[in-house]
Amino acid sequence: MAGVDRAEQLRRFGRSVLEGARSEQVRRLARQVNAVSYTSAREYAGRSLFELLQNGYDAHPRGRCDGQVHVLLDEEEGEWGTLYVANGGTPFAWRNVERVCELAQSSKAVGEGIGNKGVGFRSVLLISDAPEIFSADPDGPNGPELDGYCFRFAHRGDVEAFLGDEPNAHEVAAEFPPLQVPLPLDEVPAICRELAAEGHVTVVRLPLLNEAARAEVRLRLRELAEAKAPVMLFLDRLASLTLERRATGGEAAERWELTRSEERFATTGTAGEQLAVSFATVDLGLSGTFLVARGSVEKERLNSALDEAVGLGLLDDTWQRWTSSAAVEIAVPLPAVRRPRRGQIYTFLPMGEDLTAPFPGHVNAPFFTKIDRTGLPSEHPLNTLLFDAVAETCLAAAAMLRAVPQAELGRLAVDLVSWESGKGSAGLLRAAARRVHGSDLADVPLVPVLAADDAKRDAAWASPRVAILWPDLELTVLTTHRAHASGVVVADPAVGGERLHRLAATCKSLACPLEPDRETLAGHVERIVATLPRPASRPAPSSPAAPRPRSAPRPDAVLDQWSELYEDLAVLFQDDGHVLRGRKLLLAEDETLRHANHPAARSSFPRKVSCRGARREAFFQPVRADMNLAEAPSVPALLGKRLFSLHPGLVWNDHSKRGRRLPARAFLEDAGLVRPFDMRGLLDHVRQALGASTDHRLRLQTLRFVFRLWQPRRSLGGTTVSSLGLYVPSVDGRLIKASDGVFGKGWGRGSVGEDLATVVAAGQDVSKNLKVIAEHLIAAPDEFVKRGDTSDEWRAFLSESGVADGLVPVSSPDAQRWADGQDLTTRQLVRMAKVALTVREQWEPYIDRPWSHASYPRTSYQGSPAYQLPGQDVVERLGHSARLAYARLVLHGLAHWEDMYFTSTWTSAGSRSTDRERALTPLAAFVREQPWLPVRGRDRAVRFVRPADAWHCPPGLEEEPAYAPTVDHRVRHLLELDKARDRLREMLARGARRPQRRGHGC
Repeated sequence: MAGVDRAEQLRRFGRSVLEGARSEQVRRLARQVNAVSYTSAREYAGRSLFELLQNGYDAHPRGRCDGQVHVLLDEEEGEWGTLYVANGGTPFAWRNVERVCELAQSSKAVGEGIGNKGVGFRSVLLISDAPEIFSADPDGPNGPELDGYCFRFAHRGDVEAFLGDEPNAHEVAAEFPPLQVPLPLDEVPAICRELAAEGHVTVVRLPLLNEAARAEVRLRLRELAEAKAPVMLFLDRLASLTLERRATGGEAAERWELTRSEERFATTGTAGEQLAVSFATVDLGLSGTFLVARGSVEKERLNSALDEAVGLGLLDDTWQRWTSSAAVEIAVPLPAVRRPRRGQIYTFLPMGEDLTAPFPGHVNAPFFTKIDRTGLPSEHPLNTLLFDAVAETCLAAAAMLRAVPQAELGRLAVDLVSWESGKGSAGLLRAAARRVHGSDLADVPLVPVLAADDAKRDAAWASPRVAILWPDLELTVLTTHRAHASGVVVADPAVGGERLHRLAATCKSLACPLEPDRETLAGHVERIVATLPRPASRPAPSSPAAPRPRSAPRPDAVLDQWSELYEDLAVLFQDDGHVLRGRKLLLAEDETLRHANHPAARSSFPRKVSCRGARREAFFQPVRADMNLAEAPSVPALLGKRLFSLHPGLVWNDHSKRGRRLPARAFLEDAGLVRPFDMRGLLDHVRQALGASTDHRLRLQTLRFVFRLWQPRRSLGGTTVSSLGLYVPSVDGRLIKASDGVFGKGWGRGSVGEDLATVVAAGQDVSKNLKVIAEHLIAAPDEFVKRGDTSDEWRAFLSESGVADGLVPVSSPDAQRWADGQDLTTRQLVRMAKVALTVREQWEPYIDRPWSHASYPRTSYQGSPAYQLPGQDVVERLGHSARLAYARLVLHGLAHWEDMYFTSTWTSAGSRSTDRERALTPLAAFVREQPWLPVRGRDRAVRFVRPADAWHCPPGLEEEPAYAPTVDHRVRHLLELDKARDRLREMLARGARRPQRRGHGC
């Protein structure tokens, strides 16, 4: 068709559109189109150049790879400059003219190019109100002439002129939509001819609106040129994109040439029968080189997703005209970068910056996007399908790259499967693995691991279930390679720490972590330590030294390595040293490998010899500064057999810093793995040995050893004697825990053991509690005191060990300790205490709680024990001397017992404010109300009365009153103890129900 005919065709079409403006119905529609046009333009704000570039790309037919686009801003042309966008694709045909003039109509088939919405061209309205298009003859040979459809669009003045004298011509022209009416152009501007001469067949010319439009175009030109996500990466129809700015006022011009070339990349691996993947290398010049993997979504899967979207009203039915499979592309930098970063999501061109790919690469697929292509609805059925396909393509491509021997491609294989957690990544990968590999992803060999040099290629990869990521720390001995040599399947550090950590994050999201837990890591370390060389034993002085094999390392070098091992442990398990307890890690002085200490506190049951850590206890070599070795008692033989010292050649102090301890020593001590050879360390060893052994001789030797340590200063430093769990001999020859023992006969005036022995002898046949005491009376001093000792020293030491002196209050082990507030009455308290009938009769009348006083009747309360005295239920059945002894024991107890023995306290649990309900104990009721205190009356005979019925004569009184029952002189001195006297007076004052006659202060 001749040029004049094309111009006439444009005129006729334009007039037919304008004729419609005379119709009121068309004008109403025109007003709507006008509003939608500018609304659509605003939706594309900032994306005009992208849309023009997209149109230029789509103008090149599929299969071409030599296309070209030129974007030129000439700031000297026009008031604000003029933008030109030229392409070397297919010239405008008539159907293109029609579609560009119609809103939301595109001549491109669905899935064939970048855009198919038919609204992107309207984005130019934000920068120009007078677009022009110049194109070559679509029917002629593409030459240097733009002699095809050349036109502009009618503006307000054209519409108003066409309507002429119509009464509302001005109003109609103002509301007429833009880009609707093509009008032919006769002259081709010079720059258009220049671009045509370079081989471009279509040029879009946009005189800019204002300064803001020019600034916008400048900004977007630079963004295209310097984009973080390379613009040309997936534009496979283009070979070049030229970006140019011709400045004004002597300002330097700018020009950027973006290029693209592609070569097929062959691999020998396969991804299975489920998914075919092809590779290509794409060279973008200064923007780098990328490896692109291409997969596809078969037509059946695609149709199913499209039908679902159409059925939900998310797509119109034109999408069901998609006739081919959908292509999915992924791209990663080549060579593999040292620190990979997340890439961008594309729909041929990069989408919004916040739409990043889930792995360190770029993704391209025909997603359904927002109108401006900066975002996409992730739950859309089409997008869901395409993301599934992206995951499948990544796994399939990674499988093929793992079979290639080049290390660079192995790194890329790791990148392709290292997806960020979140947004359902784990689920996508799991589903993709079942489709691509037919197995769970955790069983797929995703992890590059260390392997022997002559191993097959597949041995260099392992599944996350098998492989571990060795800690990326500065270690000297416990290195990744040494772990590999000991049989551990470890990730290859040559792949890069950051890359492996990204892969580890993916595996963690799959509930199959690469990073081992601390217990597992400790087990691997134990395996490594077992492989380390040990120093050769030194020959005896009388024998000639045997020559050392050439291959054997120097002993000093071996010891240095062991010292470095413990420094590594301090780094590797800085806050988790407890996981090393009981593991075979320590080089002993006899050059054997021994177990680290394993404190019994780590077990949930008493540890005996069979437990993993119940071996010989580890100690550092003795250091004179740690303990006065000359004065310290020697360690008993049986205790010594349960310990060993570390090798004397190990280094624990930094001699360059005045001997300051190295971190390794502090770590081993703090973690309880090795004890220092000082008092505290030895005492900890004593505690552990006593907890693990039932050996009679060991217990006796330990008792005397600790006494010798305590004796010089009557102290064990910061350790309490009672915490050691010492054993002491009882009167019947058994060894009992010191904390269960009670002083008996022979321990002198500093003890009430004689009185207790008297009471026990008299009452053990009628009182279970007294019988229990009889079994816990410790032996006489003769069993303890040796040459140089005194019984006073031993008595003081045994008291600190936990041996009790006198009556120790007890409570029923079956007592109920929880009750509702409404049940805290006399009757219920007695029932819950589970006491004997006699004790109940002594106690119940004095509780004085006929009803509960609790603030929270329906709230649970927790009670403290209702203590009683051993033998209080049988004291009246004892002989005279035993009752006197019992009275002295009670008065002794009043001076020493804690307050909790006298009052049972019930505390509300979970209430808004705490309520405490108190009741006296059986012990308190006995002391206050029972006849246990000996007095002498007028006949001077001794009888036993309640404390309220006794008179106490203070010291200095020359003669006792004959008319009053006064406290027997054999117990009177005990009432002179302030605490005993005051506590008794307080109890009597609280329990007074009627006036009582009292003596002086009783």
